[in-house]
Amino acid sequence: MIANYTRLYHPGKSSSTNQTFNKQHIEECLSTATLLAEPVHRKSYVYHIKKFSDAPDEPYSKLYLPLIENLASYLQDLPDAATLNTQHFSQLLDNALARAYYGLILRQYITLPSGGTDQQIQEQYPLWTYVVCSSAALWQIGKLHTEYDIALCNAEGTVHGKWDPLQGPLIEQSTHYRIQDINPKTHRRHDEITPLIARQIMPEVGFKWIASNPMALDMWLAALSDTTGATGITGLILSLISQLIAGTLTFNELMKQLNITNYEQAVLLQLDLEEAAQQLQHLHTHSVQAQSDVATATQDLQAGKDFLTWLRKGLADGSITVNQANSLVHMGSDGAFLLYPQIFQDFSASYPRYKDWIVVHKQFNLLGLTKLSGSDLVFSKYFSEAPEASQKITSSYVNAHKVRGVVVSDASTLFGTKDVPAANPNLRDTPPIHQQMGSYPTLPYEQHSLKLTNKPPHKV
Repeated sequence: MIANYTRLYHPGKSSSTNQTFNKQHIEECLSTATLLAEPVHRKSYVYHIKKFSDAPDEPYSKLYLPLIENLASYLQDLPDAATLNTQHFSQLLDNALARAYYGLILRQYITLPSGGTDQQIQEQYPLWTYVVCSSAALWQIGKLHTEYDIALCNAEGTVHGKWDPLQGPLIEQSTHYRIQDINPKTHRRHDEITPLIARQIMPEVGFKWIASNPMALDMWLAALSDTTGATGITGLILSLISQLIAGTLTFNELMKQLNITNYEQAVLLQLDLEEAAQQLQHLHTHSVQAQSDVATATQDLQAGKDFLTWLRKGLADGSITVNQANSLVHMGSDGAFLLYPQIFQDFSASYPRYKDWIVVHKQFNLLGLTKLSGSDLVFSKYFSEAPEASQKITSSYVNAHKVRGVVVSDASTLFGTKDVPAANPNLRDTPPIHQQMGSYPTLPYEQHSLKLTNKPPHKV
């Protein structure tokens, strides 16, 4: 049994990255707002989950956000038993958010339901996206019941009970808690407990949506109950996620598993995974110094400013063309469209001091010139006709036939006194993915999920 282990604290609790934890340490039950705001990578994970869910605001707020908030109220700052004695110590909430993020990335390249008709694949796209995200976030949640011995107490450490996850989240049962023991080698069947706890965490409307489709429900339950992550396509995604997070899966092997042979798809997948890997690296190397470096980079935004200067100069002297076949800038009905990542890569190639084009892209967005589209700063536009009706509509197909970019709404900020070019007739605006693919359930005016996060904690 493990009595002492290394854990990570919230920023500000200590100047040291790692602390020795013992049975006497008392943890406060934190609000979901606090848990999801710090450390900074959690806030980033939530942003990317919203981005890759492709859900409009209302479905996101009633399907995805309650799932994330309820999950946080359960997991609090509990360490992941599986990583206690590893180099990359982590917390349960961090890993759950990371799995959801990776799951949504991979979901884009897998056709669900397997063997479905074109109409089923299109109509059920949002449903299966939700199946993948929720099962990834809740995978092995049953370990809370089988591997953790947690005492409920007050701020002075006076114990008033033992936490049973089957009875609800920590924050509803106590103001503070104390981890008395963790046994990651337990032989109890957490796989059988996982669906029970997962059902409590799921927002009511979300679970009913999954349960309305027998195949989706079977896949969701099978994925949650399978400790190896090998049951069906959803199980395959969970297995791939685990290997990606552990760093044991090569990109070539991933493409083979996803059956990706198209070059454009491979490039898009690699870009998404590179960004996800950066977030994971922040999680693994979490330290006060790292956070300070990120804060400094965000404050000065020099890379973004230099990119803007370079772009304006190129547009003025014609070295950066507009609306031509090989142009990196196109005019649309909603502003100037800058191709991503090519235009940022070209800038970094010209200015070696900014070798990380991803940083340039992020800092340029932070200047406030780019236009938000729903939850994302990245736009997707077609440069060709819509696919024929006979063409199978899958997200992989869509990814293979679109280009990415960012839109600057006020194009005059780029062209200055020079006349702003007319819109490119070949740049076709496309409806949001949720309008183009599938539908969401009828949503109630008020959320009927277990509202775990807004109730006051138990007083002792």
